[in-house]
Amino acid sequence: MEGKDVEGRREQRRHIIYYLRVFEQDSGELVGYLADLTTEGFMVISDRKVAAGRTFRLRMDLPKEMKGTRQVLFKAKAMWCKPDSNPDFYNTGYRILNLSKEDARTIDGLIRDFFYEEPEEGQEPENRPR
Repeated sequence: MEGKDVEGRREQRRHIIYYLRVFEQDSGELVGYLADLTTEGFMVISDRKVAAGRTFRLRMDLPKEMKGTRQVLFKAKAMWCKPDSNPDFYNTGYRILNLSKEDARTIDGLIRDFFYEEPEEGQEPENRPR
């Protein structure tokens, strides 16, 4: 698996400094809060367990208007779900299935403007967007 990490990702996930909300498009029900993100996938923290393999139509609300929109719409497949360190919550990893080029650029901008880069061992953390 050249070029991929241990979970099969080509891109390193970036931790967002805001917990953005992710909703089901049809019902408007809150799925959870975005914990990390790439243009290929993301992790959500929620209070419900999600069955791996299930596909969702989702909406992610943005922290500000970006490229003329305040949300990104897409389909995503739950790849895994496991308990969080807090036993009241679950972490679920999703693969994005149909991201448009425009929405991919919006997500790239979101990552650029709002991600938190983990410090390397022995370095002080930077608590600001890059």
